[in-house]
Amino acid sequence: MHMKTSSYLIALLLFLALIPVPSAVAQNPVGEQPLVLSDAVLPTSSKNPLLDSRIFSPEFYRKFNPDLGLTTDQEAIQQWTSTGANHCLRGSFYFYATDYLKRYPDLGLPSASPSACDSAILQFATYGFNQGRIGAFESYPIVFDFNYYVDAANNPDINQLYSSGTWDQVDVQIHWLQQGIDELRGASAFFNIQEYQERYADIVGLRPERALFQYVTVGQAERRLGRILWADPSEWSALVATTQESPVSAAPNDLVRSFTAANGKLTTAIVKSPTWYTSSSTPYPSSVHVCDVPPPDKNNDWNNLTTFLTPQGVKAGCDVVRLAPNSSYHLVLPQHQPPSLNYVLNHWPYLQINNAQDFVFDGNGSTLYFTGPTQGIDINYSQRVVIQNLTIDYGNPLDPNPLWRGPLYAAIGTIVPDGTSSAHIVLDAGTPIPPGFSPYMYAFNLWDRTKNEAAHDDYLNTGPGDQGCDYACITSHGQQDPSQQSMFLKNGSLYPKSNAAGKWVASQLAPYPNRDVMVRFSEFLASDIIDDFGSSDIRIINTSVLTSPYIGISAASQGGRGLSYENVVVKPSQGRPISTMADNHINGVGGDIIIEGGDFSHEGDDGLNVTVVSDTLTTVNSTSSFVISGPDAAPTVGDTLAFFDQGLGYLGSATIESISPSNLPPWGGQPITVGLSAPVNWLSPGIFVTDISHVPSRVYISAVRIHDKLGRGILLGGFHMLVQNSSFRNITATGIGAIFSTYFQESTGVSDIAIRNNQFIGTNYVPKLYQSSVDRTNYYPSRDASFAMFGDVFSNYDDAGNEVTAIYPLFQQLDISGNTFQSVTGAGVYLTGIKDIHIDNNDFARCGTVPDADPLYSYYGSKSISGLVLSFADNVSATGDVTNSRNCAARADSASSKNVVVHP
Repeated sequence: MHMKTSSYLIALLLFLALIPVPSAVAQNPVGEQPLVLSDAVLPTSSKNPLLDSRIFSPEFYRKFNPDLGLTTDQEAIQQWTSTGANHCLRGSFYFYATDYLKRYPDLGLPSASPSACDSAILQFATYGFNQGRIGAFESYPIVFDFNYYVDAANNPDINQLYSSGTWDQVDVQIHWLQQGIDELRGASAFFNIQEYQERYADIVGLRPERALFQYVTVGQAERRLGRILWADPSEWSALVATTQESPVSAAPNDLVRSFTAANGKLTTAIVKSPTWYTSSSTPYPSSVHVCDVPPPDKNNDWNNLTTFLTPQGVKAGCDVVRLAPNSSYHLVLPQHQPPSLNYVLNHWPYLQINNAQDFVFDGNGSTLYFTGPTQGIDINYSQRVVIQNLTIDYGNPLDPNPLWRGPLYAAIGTIVPDGTSSAHIVLDAGTPIPPGFSPYMYAFNLWDRTKNEAAHDDYLNTGPGDQGCDYACITSHGQQDPSQQSMFLKNGSLYPKSNAAGKWVASQLAPYPNRDVMVRFSEFLASDIIDDFGSSDIRIINTSVLTSPYIGISAASQGGRGLSYENVVVKPSQGRPISTMADNHINGVGGDIIIEGGDFSHEGDDGLNVTVVSDTLTTVNSTSSFVISGPDAAPTVGDTLAFFDQGLGYLGSATIESISPSNLPPWGGQPITVGLSAPVNWLSPGIFVTDISHVPSRVYISAVRIHDKLGRGILLGGFHMLVQNSSFRNITATGIGAIFSTYFQESTGVSDIAIRNNQFIGTNYVPKLYQSSVDRTNYYPSRDASFAMFGDVFSNYDDAGNEVTAIYPLFQQLDISGNTFQSVTGAGVYLTGIKDIHIDNNDFARCGTVPDADPLYSYYGSKSISGLVLSFADNVSATGDVTNSRNCAARADSASSKNVVVHP
């Protein structure tokens, strides 16, 4: 051992002995005490800080300091540990002692003494990184993203050198330090030196390096904007304000809920009823024509029901279609239809309510059993429709009556190894495998049989569609590609195929021999049990969804509004481990949404997904004309579009003047040429476009129970929302998440949101999922917290995913008050890219350990015990919050935030 190395170890021990270390035990209960702001962390020690990967890279050291004449890594290590570190040479891209000493005088490190560099290295490796301090301003991820820098769209010459193998990652890093900064190269979706200087007059005269330094050390904390086209955040707030008033007025028999929004304004959600309707328990007026469906029989239930609910519309003269009381209907699809009428392959629904007005479908306490994996009930282009007193299920896969059998979409089994890199799944004896079953995978989860839930170390949490194919190879019209199936069924077991998808699945299963696993199948993607499209004022009352082979209740809209779930229950039946394969989607309903008194459990994804999706601008024709495509429903003339760049910075809004072709189908996916009423200066391929008329606004959610499930509780994406008096228990992921994701093109900025008097108990109990940003094994946008809001930017270069957290303040005007947060892992509340926030009178009853992460990923710094985590925050007040957990505190990244006040 070198003498210099030994002296570092001794210095480290002395250094640690002088600093109080917080307990590593998160749950050492104490009496209730205020939640206060603290940068106390679990220190990250090192056997030798000099060789910490953040401090020193042999290759970087050799190449960055060529005058040293070092040719091998061993020579570099010897020279660095003996003299280089002590003389403040730069040993890595991520840390430079000279810069660190100048920027953090509060550390009290003796910058002029011979031990200055030693002290800086020790402090950063042990505490500084944990505290969110920046080791070298030029390498801060906000200003330098490797994927962005080597992308051909941004720096084609560097891309060519890197992709050809002429340069490696260190060469690229050094190019940025020695040339790229001076050349004003683009290196990040969040910051550009030239654009920053053009935006702010006081930066114009600075050298590029000094402009970069000013932004990292001062500018971002002042919430200056790093890109020239980003709009002032107040413009986003002003656009949101235009959506607070409902465009309709309420009649006496309509469903109305009013609340004080987070911005202090009275906000009202209105769902209109049929003009003659009173309630689900009130007899119908004598003037209403009730059509009674005959009682069920063995084979003709589908024929009987489709006499009343036809593709052409509800049977003439029927204001109400009512089932026989407390009966069981088995809807058997017609057999041997020609391809044009094949309900399964074309996803034609079992029952259709089309172009109806002032109509009620009354289940009368009965159950509908569907028998194939296709749509259940479609409600299309209708107004003022009620579905009530109904239970919906799918038949058992091995029903004694073959015609009544439903699909198998979930099963439990055991992982059996076939070698070091492969394994198969032995399904439980008695698994109801239908005749001729040919499985398409959707996802796998390690399973806890005792608790009948996902295991706490469920590291699978993904499906073949991420890197293989399977369900992703099933088109929206049900066409399948059997060559891409990852597994085949043989003698009650699932074996990986020899194709790429099968090999990927085998490699995922192999590390968990003899573990229990739940497998989800998906034969057809578009299998929603209730699907509402293009309609307004739909009320679903006292209705239970017992199973669905894909989404439960789905609602999408092309300019429509008005939807309620009133005492809706989603739960599994017939011994199934889950209720719905995926989630319950309210996607693109433009406002007036009421969800009250429901119980949602055992879903395979979000309990409720109340969001909008964005389209992508693909071609620019002029400053007022462009082409978009994506998952959102087609826009209409007069709609307002909001534009966001690839870093999810808000650019501005514009009004649609024309659309081509004019006869577009309403669903998304096809290219659309849009003409604007006035030219704008931010159009470029790749930016994201949100139709404001499709964003959920005026949303009231109250007394809802979401529990015992995979995924998240509620995913929010919209404006003027209230979630109150609800509970989120035993959920693998976040209780409530608000995420603007470029990977899924899901959601938008979320503003004017009130989260009041809810309980979050046992949330985010599968921590592996949230480390996706670091280990790149999963692109599911989530963070390790009971309640999380963030922008999620995903890029992919050279088959290596890179997921970073957006920084523009798209999450504004939040009121988080009176809640109880009891996380299994991670923080209670995690917020980034926020402005004007009140976090008041919450009880952080349990604070989990926040895992290591990078500043731009899930959390800045390393392990800490945190109730509240804030970054890129402006104007945050947290008052009256308490905790009973020792060392549980609030953390705010001072490098990126201002006006953050946390006090009793």
